[in-house]
Amino acid sequence: MSKETDDNHSQLFYWFGNCWDNLFQRSKTSPSENIHSNLIDKNQKNSRFVSQAGKQIVTRDSNFDGLLHDPLEENITSILHTNENTIPWEDYKELMRITSPFHITVEALTHVMAAMEKHCQMGLDPSTKTDSDLKMLPTYVTNLPTKNEYGEILALDIGGTNFRTLLVKLNPNTESEVISEAHIVPDSKKILGNDLFEFIVDVLKQFMIRNKLDLNQEYVLGFTFSFACEQIALNKGKFLTPSKGWILSDLIGQDVVEKLQTVIYQKQLKIKITALINDTVGTLMACAYHEPTCRIGVILGTGTNACYFEDINKIHTINDRSVLSPEATEMIINTEWGALGEKGCLDMLITDFDREIDKMSNNPGVHIFEKLISGMYMGRLAAEVLAALINQGIILKIQRDHKQSYRYYAPFHALYMLQTSHISEIELDTGRTFANTRNVLKKLGLDYATNADCAIISYTCRLISRLEITINS
Repeated sequence: MSKETDDNHSQLFYWFGNCWDNLFQRSKTSPSENIHSNLIDKNQKNSRFVSQAGKQIVTRDSNFDGLLHDPLEENITSILHTNENTIPWEDYKELMRITSPFHITVEALTHVMAAMEKHCQMGLDPSTKTDSDLKMLPTYVTNLPTKNEYGEILALDIGGTNFRTLLVKLNPNTESEVISEAHIVPDSKKILGNDLFEFIVDVLKQFMIRNKLDLNQEYVLGFTFSFACEQIALNKGKFLTPSKGWILSDLIGQDVVEKLQTVIYQKQLKIKITALINDTVGTLMACAYHEPTCRIGVILGTGTNACYFEDINKIHTINDRSVLSPEATEMIINTEWGALGEKGCLDMLITDFDREIDKMSNNPGVHIFEKLISGMYMGRLAAEVLAALINQGIILKIQRDHKQSYRYYAPFHALYMLQTSHISEIELDTGRTFANTRNVLKKLGLDYATNADCAIISYTCRLISRLEITINS
C-alpha cells in the first residue's frame, strides 16, 4: 500500500507538471511608478524566465511535446501582412515585450513543480507545517464510493460565485438521480457567515418544498464548503481562511458544521449534517463513483485547489486517530494549493500586473497561486495588460490622450468592466472578422476598434486564458 500511495503522490506532481508544460511563464519587470506608462524599458534585458520577445515569442525545449508550435503567434504574424489595419512592426515588438511574461519556459515550470512538492511535504509534518504555504489538511475521508449506497440525500455546495442545493437519489440497481438548483448569494463578497447560513437554510427549505419532500421526515445532508477548514472528524471542521474574495470574518475559528446545524434546527428542519467536505474532495468522490481508479481531484474555476489520496502513515497531522476505522490505510488530503507563494516562493514569477491585482483584492498577500491562474482574477488581469497596451499607444489609439491618467480615461474605465466570461466569448472567434471580440468591445462601449485592435485584444486575452484552459484540460 505504501508503494501505491507513493505512486499517487508522484502522480499528482507528474500530472501537475504536464499541465504546467503548457501553462505559463511569468517574470519580474522593473517599471517605474506608473506600471502601465513605464512598463517597458527598451534597454532592459528580460529576466531568465522571459524569452526575447522582440525576436521570437518564446524559446522552448524541443524535448517537450506540443510546445514548439504556437498558433497564437501565427495569428498575430498573419495579421501583420494583411493590406488593411496592419500592426506596425514597432507596435508588434512592444506587444511581444509587454506580453512576454505570460509565455512558457521550462525553468518556470520546473520551479513551480519543485516549490509545490516541497511545500506539500512540509505541510504533512508537524515540525515543518508552519513553514509551508500549503495547509495539507486531513479530510477524514478514507474510502471511495462502492455504488452500493442507497437513499435520498440532501447536499449543499457553497464557495464559488453561486451555491447549489441538491437532492441525490441513490439506488445500487439503477443510475443515480440528481436534482440540482443554483442560487446567487447576495453580496457574496461582503456577507458574513451567520447571514450566509440563514440565507442558505431558507433557500434549502424552499428547495425541499418545490421537490415535494416531507418536512416531517428526517434527512441527512452532505455539506460541501469550498474554503479551508481544519477538520477533526468527518463532520467537524474549524474555518481557517476565506478565499475567492469572500470575507466571512465571523466564521474564522468556528466549527462551520455546528454553526450551520444550529441554524437548521432554528428553522425547525429535521436535517442532520453527516459530512463536511471540500469541493475538491467532492470532485474526486464524484468521479470515483463512476471511475474507481480516480485518485486526484482538481478544481479550477472561481478559485483553484487540489486533493489526493495519501498513505495514512505519512500524515502526521491527524489530531485524533481514534475516529478512524482500523482498516483505513489512506486518507484524502486537501492541499489548499491556492495559497502557494504566500511566503515568497513564487516571487520571481509574479508580474507587476499581478501585484496590482493582489493589492486591489479583498485579501492582499494571500492565495497568490490562486490569483495567478483562477477564473475570478482572469478578467482583471487581462484588463491590466490591455490598459498597458493602450498607454503604450498600441491599441485603441483613436481615443488615447496623453494629458489624462489611464485611471480616469474612458477606454480604461471600459476595460475594467472586462469579465472572465467576456474572455471566453472572445476565444470563440475563428476568423479574421473578430465578430465576438467586437461584440464584447461593443458591450464595453468600445465600438470603434480597428481590425488590428481586435487582433491584439484577442491575442492578449487568449494568451492569458491559456493559463487556466491548459491546467483545466
